[in-house]
Amino acid sequence: MTINDVIITEKAEHLLKDNSRFILLSGPTGTGKTFIGGLKTFIRIMNQPKGRNVFAIVAESIGTAEKMFIDDSASFVNIFPNCRYIGGKKPHIRIETKDDTKKVYLGGYGTKRDWKRILGLNLHGMHIEEITIADDDFIRESFVRVNRLVTKPFLHSTTNGGIPEQICYTEFFDKAVYDEEWNQDIPLVEKQALKGTNPNFKFYYWGFRDSPTMSKEEIDALYDLFPVGSFYYNSKVIGARGYSTGMCYASLFTDLVISKEQPKGTWVNQTDIKYQNIHEAIIGIDVGSKAKTVFTLTGYTHNYQRAIVLSVGEIEMKSDTDYTDIVNVINKWLIDWYMVLYTSIKQIRVDKSNPLFIKQLRNNLTLKIPVLESISGKITGRVIAKTQLIKQFRLVFVNNDEGRKMVNMLKQVKEDGKGGHVDNNTPEIDYSDSLDYSLEPNFNKMAIYKFRR
Repeated sequence: MTINDVIITEKAEHLLKDNSRFILLSGPTGTGKTFIGGLKTFIRIMNQPKGRNVFAIVAESIGTAEKMFIDDSASFVNIFPNCRYIGGKKPHIRIETKDDTKKVYLGGYGTKRDWKRILGLNLHGMHIEEITIADDDFIRESFVRVNRLVTKPFLHSTTNGGIPEQICYTEFFDKAVYDEEWNQDIPLVEKQALKGTNPNFKFYYWGFRDSPTMSKEEIDALYDLFPVGSFYYNSKVIGARGYSTGMCYASLFTDLVISKEQPKGTWVNQTDIKYQNIHEAIIGIDVGSKAKTVFTLTGYTHNYQRAIVLSVGEIEMKSDTDYTDIVNVINKWLIDWYMVLYTSIKQIRVDKSNPLFIKQLRNNLTLKIPVLESISGKITGRVIAKTQLIKQFRLVFVNNDEGRKMVNMLKQVKEDGKGGHVDNNTPEIDYSDSLDYSLEPNFNKMAIYKFRR
């Protein structure tokens, strides 16, 4: 990408000329907030006088910062020839100006060690990506750092939307002002929260109409990702603060059964499943300490178009139930399914918090199938992935008692109001976790595949 490819709208031009010390860009995903925010940061650095030459760009991790600002061809680093990236122990961007060389250090706020190192510098400006997922202490100290110098450093940040009680809102940006002329699409929740008491803080809502490159098809696809009213709908699609309380998945399931006449649905009849088309199957096991031990067999069709929950089993955890009992039940169940799928069963993923059970299952499994620890990624990430797959009819369930039991359990999983689920060590969480462990190894592969609509 070159400077000639950059499309600057009237609103973008207004933002680029804005000299407010603290600027928050908020809005839906994919609208170009990172691009325009990075461009604004670059221009502001370029206009700093000689001697003001230390800045920082901070994201969740240094790797994330590199991905967004170094690897992305649309980043200012790759557009302007006076920018050069220097890797190593102190990764930074060098920007040559007519007066001196500006250094922009890359940092992460995921660990205290990383952000303490960045905030130990005498910064003349900061850019924070996704400020609503940053640590509270990091946010507070960032504002302290940019406030303490008489040179009045700037702070820019971007975000989708977070929880209203987060300190980035309550302690800082709720005091912001915004220009009505340039924020006509601003959500009501933001209007009501912004008190406009400090003109040094400026808020911009960057919506779909503010992106010169998003097509109607791309916008419609975003609206189709999440159920209306969910945390991720508010955050990623509306791009505003807010939370939801209710059920994670209950509204997503339908009575539709997949057939030649009905290519999309929640269910698939067992007699219609072509097991020869299952090119990979993964078993997820959640070992319940008080509730249930649940094991789920999920099969994947060609190119990871669909994941089909083929079988679900449970073991009531009584006072005398031990690991040997669980292994014996799983062995019998597994042999029956091996006669159907054979070598398509690639791995067994077991809750990583039970290393002793993993070892015992590995040593006593009748069949030679790899037994691995679960990935157990962030709960919010697992919820968002399952939500998308169910909504798009790409995670489907066998239409029998086992499949119905899994869906009924998923319907009972409660939202925590922050994009995750409530974990009260209840059976529905055992079922949900077991399914997650069978899905996680292929979440990325399923995300890459473009589902036929």
